[in-house]
Amino acid sequence: MVGRLPRRLGSALTRAAACLLALACIAPARAEPVLADANLSDAAPPLPAQEQPEIVVTGWLPPSWRLPDRTLESAEVEAYGLSSIGEVIAEIAAEEGETAGDAAFLVNGRRVAGLAGVSDLPAEAIARIDVLPVGSGVGVGASARQRVYDIRLKRALDLVVARAATRVPIGGGWSARNADLTYSHLRGERRIAIVAKGRDEDMLLESERDIVQPIGAVARAGAYRSLLPAMDRVDLSLSAVDRLTSWLSGSLVSKASLSHRDARLGPWLGDAGVAPLDQHGRILSASVNLSLDAQAGAWQLGLFGAYGSVHGSTATEHLPPATARPRVVRTGSTVTTLSGQLSAFGPLADLPAGPMVLNLGAGASRDTIVARRDPPASPRPPPTILTATTLSAAVEVPIASRAANVLAGIGDLSASAEFVRQHASDFGNFTNYTLSLQWRPDSWVGLTGSVSRSGTAPPVTSLDEPPIETPGVRLFDPARGETSDVVWITGGSPGLRRQSDETRRFAANLKPLRAVALRLNAEYVETRSRNFLSELPSPSLATMQAFPERFVRDVGGRLVTVDARPVSLARRTDRQLRTGIVLTLPLGRRAARDTRLAEDEEEASRPGANVASVRPRLQLSASHLWLLDSALTIRAGGPPIDLLSSDAIGFGNLGQPRHRFDASLGYAERGLGVRASVQSRGASLIEASGSIANTLRFYPLTVFSFRGWIQGERLAPRSSWLKGTRLSLTLLNLTAARERVEDRFAVTPLSYQPGYRDPVGRSLEFELRKKF
Repeated sequence: MVGRLPRRLGSALTRAAACLLALACIAPARAEPVLADANLSDAAPPLPAQEQPEIVVTGWLPPSWRLPDRTLESAEVEAYGLSSIGEVIAEIAAEEGETAGDAAFLVNGRRVAGLAGVSDLPAEAIARIDVLPVGSGVGVGASARQRVYDIRLKRALDLVVARAATRVPIGGGWSARNADLTYSHLRGERRIAIVAKGRDEDMLLESERDIVQPIGAVARAGAYRSLLPAMDRVDLSLSAVDRLTSWLSGSLVSKASLSHRDARLGPWLGDAGVAPLDQHGRILSASVNLSLDAQAGAWQLGLFGAYGSVHGSTATEHLPPATARPRVVRTGSTVTTLSGQLSAFGPLADLPAGPMVLNLGAGASRDTIVARRDPPASPRPPPTILTATTLSAAVEVPIASRAANVLAGIGDLSASAEFVRQHASDFGNFTNYTLSLQWRPDSWVGLTGSVSRSGTAPPVTSLDEPPIETPGVRLFDPARGETSDVVWITGGSPGLRRQSDETRRFAANLKPLRAVALRLNAEYVETRSRNFLSELPSPSLATMQAFPERFVRDVGGRLVTVDARPVSLARRTDRQLRTGIVLTLPLGRRAARDTRLAEDEEEASRPGANVASVRPRLQLSASHLWLLDSALTIRAGGPPIDLLSSDAIGFGNLGQPRHRFDASLGYAERGLGVRASVQSRGASLIEASGSIANTLRFYPLTVFSFRGWIQGERLAPRSSWLKGTRLSLTLLNLTAARERVEDRFAVTPLSYQPGYRDPVGRSLEFELRKKF
C-alpha cells in the first residue's frame, strides 16, 4: 500500500511517526493526565499503604462549553433494562435523534477509535455516561462535527452473561431465535471481553400472509415466494485493552462472522410439477483493529490500524425463455480494507479564557474489491482499488469564561475550526472544513452553531459490486398503473461521481429546572448535496425520463427489468427542525440512603447484585421531526422536484413524510421495569406529473410497542437459580398497524399490500438473561 501513496503523504506520516516516538520517549514515568476530569474512581483498586506509589496528576479541567448535556448514572442505565453498552448507547443516541455510528467515544476519559472495544461489555460495567454536546469533539481529539460520549466503567468486574430470546408473530408462520454468551473482565485499565452470538430466522412465505396473487398466477403461487428469507448468523469477537507501561496503552478488537440467507423468488413449472426458484447467499467477514494510546505530558497520541475482509457469494436460479430447467448464476466478491491513522491532541497554549487545544491527524486507507461471476457474462474485470490519504488539523479557542473572569458578562464562549485535506484515487482532492461556535450564556442553557463542507468518494462496493439479477420482484409500474414481476438488478455502478455536502446546524439545549433532570432541545439543520449518491428511485415518470436505460419493457410495454444500481443525482436540499424533551424523575423519599446503597452495589459488582434498593425512576423522552423543505434535482439543468408535494414524493426511498414523532415512557423500581414507545409519521404522496393512474397516497402510520422486565430476585428472593436472572417480554406493534397505501381510486396496488409493508406484524419476544 505504501508504494501507492503520494510521496507527500509518505513524508508526512514519517514526520508524524517521528514526533510520536519523540514525545512518547519524553513522557514522564508517573504522570497520568486526565483529559475530561480528575475522577480517580476509575483507577485500579488501591494498593496497601506501604505499597502505594506517589501519584502525580496533570491536565486541565473541562471548560463549561464542554460540560455534558446529559449525565446518566448507573441507576439510570439500569432503568433501561438493556443488556450491553452498545445497546445502551444506541438507545441514548436514538433519544437524541442520532445514530451511534456518527459519534466519538471516550472510555474513562481517554479517546478510543470507536465503540467496538466496549460495545459488547454488559450494561453492568457502566458507572456513568456523559453525553457531551455536538461541537465539543475537537477538545477531546475527535471531529468538530461529532457528539462525544464519555463512558465511565466500573473499577472491577468479572462477569459471565448468557442470554437467549425468541420472537414469534401473533399471526404465526415465522419465528426468530437468538442467543449470546459474554465473558467480561475489568481491572482498572485492563478490559477483556469475549463474545459469541448466534441468530436464526425462519422463512416467511406469501401464502402465510394471504397475499393476493396477480391474475393468471399458478395455484398456490404464494407458497413459492418468500416475504422474508430464512437466515442464520454466527458472530465471534474478542476485545482486549491494557496499560503496557505507565504512559502507553494498547487495544485489540477482532471479530468474525458467518451468515447464510435463503429466499424463494416465485414458481416455475417443470416436468415434476411446480417448484420454487431459489436464491442462496453467504457472507464471511473478519476484521482486526489495533491501537496504541500514549501520554506525553498533557498530550494524547494515538496510532490506529485496521484490516477487514468480507467475502460474499450469491447463487440465483433463473428460468431463461424456452428452457425446461432453471439456470444457476453465481456471483461473488471479496472486499478487503486496510487503514491506518496517526493522531495527536492536547493544549497548545494557555489563553486568558482557558487552554487552546490543537488536534492533528494523518491517515491512509486502501479498499480493494474483486468481483466474480459464473458463468461469466464478460471477461473477468481486474480488481478495483480505491486509495485515500487524509491530513487534518483542528483547533479549539476559548473566547470568554466566567470561571476565569474573561468577558464573564457574556458567559462561556468557544470557537473551533477543523480543516481536512483528502486525496482519493480516481476522484481527486477534497478540501473539507467545519467552523463551529459553542456558547453557554448561563449554566442552564447551551447554544451551538456550525457550518461545514465535506466531499466524499463513493464506497468501493458501490462502484464495482458484481451485478445480481433477482427475478420475480413485485413492483408497481406507475406508467401503466399495474404491478409487474420484474428482474431486479443490484450491484455497483462504475460511473458514480464524488459527492459534496454543505451543512448548517444550529442547536439549543435547555435545562430550565435546577432540581429536576429535565432537558429541552431544538436543532435546525440545512443540508445541500451535489451528486447525491442514492439507489435508483422507485419508478415514476420523472425517474423513467431521467434514466430510460434503467427500465426495460417487452414488446407489449410491460415492465420486465429494472436496473436499480446506485446513481448520482444532481442535487438535493433539505431543511429540518427537530425538537425534543428528556426527563428523568426519581420518585420516593429515600434519595440519600438509596444512592449510597446503589454506590455500594456498584463497588461490589457481584453477579446477581440486588438493585431493589435503588429509587423508582420515571423516564420520558419525546421528539418531533419537521421536514420543512426537501427538493431533488435529478439531472443538472433540470427542474427541482419538491419531495414534499404531490409532484413526486414518489421517489420511493427518497420520499419522506413531513412530520415524524417518537416517544417513550419508562418506569423502573425494585428489580422490575416497563417501557412503552410510539413511532408516528405523517401522510405522504406519490405522483409523477402528467399521470393520473400512478397517484398513490401513503396514510399516516402510528406503531406502539411495549417492553417489560423483571429480575429473578423479585419473583423468588430465596431462589439461588433465579439470582442474577432477568426475564423480559416485548410486544412489538401492539395494534398490528400496517401502512395503508391507496391510489386515487381507493385501490391498493398488489405490490403495496399490507403483508408487503410489514410482513411480521404484531409479535411477541421473550428473553431470558442470566449472570454468573
